[in-house]
Amino acid sequence: MKLVKERMDPAKGMEVLLVMDPANMNYLTGFDGWSFYVHRGS
Repeated sequence: MKLVKERMDPAKGMEVLLVMDPANMNYLTGFDGWSFYVHRGS
């Protein structure tokens, strides 16, 4: 996640990263809430 935050430099125009896929949420944040019936974003 540290590398992702470093690359999300507001000076480069990227302030928000919306992640919808549970596998990607887990990879980036460690969040392990597999619920496909409820929409989640991290």
